[in-house]
Amino acid sequence: LPTLMEVWGMEPSPTIQGRSLLPLIDGECETIHEEIFAEESTFPRNLIRCIRTTQFKFIRNFSIGKSTNTYSLIPPAFNTGDFYLCDRPEYELYDLLEDPHELHNLAGSAEHHEIESDLRTRLDQWMKDTKDPILNGSIQRPKDEYELFPKILLDEHFKLLWE
Repeated sequence: LPTLMEVWGMEPSPTIQGRSLLPLIDGECETIHEEIFAEESTFPRNLIRCIRTTQFKFIRNFSIGKSTNTYSLIPPAFNTGDFYLCDRPEYELYDLLEDPHELHNLAGSAEHHEIESDLRTRLDQWMKDTKDPILNGSIQRPKDEYELFPKILLDEHFKLLWE
């Protein structure tokens, strides 16, 4: 949004997250962020918050258990074994330079304690700054969406995969 507002000659409100990408697009700089944040809240069993830097990705899973849609993200030619069938841990940390496919979770390792602690602190602060509703407990969805949407989506997805 800040990029579009700058293109249109508008000044973004200080309450709007993000910043204009025009300096990056115009070649005035090579990067505009030290980190990016992401969240997933569309599936009842896929409540995730994440921070990513150039080298590391730290993920906090608020829904422990199997993902409802992980299998759809895995290219068929990539041999993943059965890691996506396992329950997700509460925390995940990946070194994206050494492990670009994010197969080796480094969370909890003594060697990466400082990195994990720093990323966890930054993610927690971002969640507080944005008043993330997950901090008040699980995100509640309308009953119809919770009961019907994932089943319909998965039924259609499997039909397409296995036809």
